[in-house]
This record gives sequence, C-alpha cells and structure tokens, in this order.
Amino acid sequence: MYSLDFMEPGEEFAALQKKHSNFKYIRTDVTQQSSIEQAVNAIVEEQGRIDGMIANAGMTKHQPALDFTTEQLETLFKLNVSSISS
Repeated sequence: MYSLDFMEPGEEFAALQKKHSNFKYIRTDVTQQSSIEQAVNAIVEEQGRIDGMIANAGMTKHQPALDFTTEQLETLFKLNVSSISS
C-alpha cells in the first residue's frame, strides 16, 4: 500500500507503518502529471502491478474553507475534477 503525497507522512502514518511493513510513501506532486506518472511507474516497477487505487487528492493547506481565495478554489476544483491543477 502506497501513500502518494507532497507532504512527508506524519506520526499516524509512521505508527501504521510499524504495524504494517507494506505501507510505503512516495513524495508526489498530484498537481503535476509527470510526478503522478513517475510514482505510478515506480510502484509498477517495484510491485509488478497495481491492483487498485483510491484517489483522494486535496490541497486544503490546513486553512479554513472561508479563507480560500478564488484562485485557490479554482485550483482545488481542477485538482478534484481532472486531477491536474495546472
């Protein structure tokens, strides 16, 4: 199982990783197609295949929803609809 994220995993992930050695992290910028392709290719190279995927992209930047600018909202919408924001 892989987590593809731009941010380094936190303590919760580390705790799960101790219990389940198959949990892995790949630093990925989900707003860039090339970064996504590199991560997927790395998984296929290591595992031989991908059996399933859950896409849950987000870019909240840990701020209240009412503090988002119009540009941030448009970027978030594009990311969630097409997976690419630029």
